[in-house]
Amino acid sequence: MAFCSGCGRQLGVSATVCECGQPVPEQSLATAAGTGAQAAVAPAPVKACPYCGEQILATAVRCKHCQANLGAVAPGAPQPQGISVQGPAMPGNQPTIVIQNVQAQQGPPPPPAWAYREIKNPTIALLLSVVFPGGGQFYNGEAGKGILVLFTFWLAIPYIWSIFDAYNSANRINRTGA
Repeated sequence: MAFCSGCGRQLGVSATVCECGQPVPEQSLATAAGTGAQAAVAPAPVKACPYCGEQILATAVRCKHCQANLGAVAPGAPQPQGISVQGPAMPGNQPTIVIQNVQAQQGPPPPPAWAYREIKNPTIALLLSVVFPGGGQFYNGEAGKGILVLFTFWLAIPYIWSIFDAYNSANRINRTGA
């Protein structure tokens, strides 16, 4: 098996370029391909990742386990101006992780509660009351009135009242929100 010298990933038998963009030397390809039998490949020198401690190739530019950029400033080396590692050093000379609570920008305030209400069409409420006694009240969300009209519509006065009430209630709901 061949490994990329840049990132340490395992390469396929016919790979000529690693996913990281590092070209694969022809020598390692010939050794890895072999003749179908087990090819003797000299083990590549390895080292411990300074960030996660896992074993990686000594020439790796990026850790294959924690994806840390090993080409950046090494732990323990003088830090460039503006970058600081805070807190005590972890075992194995690993830097600590500092999480800062940064206040995110706030967007516009949410719309008021009345903006979420459904607009009622008074004409639909009126037509539902004519076709189905109490239908306009159910449409307006007034189930109690709708049930009362449904059981008393055989009396002419509640039926006629329900038609006008459905229309006026839809207008009131649109005007006041309740």
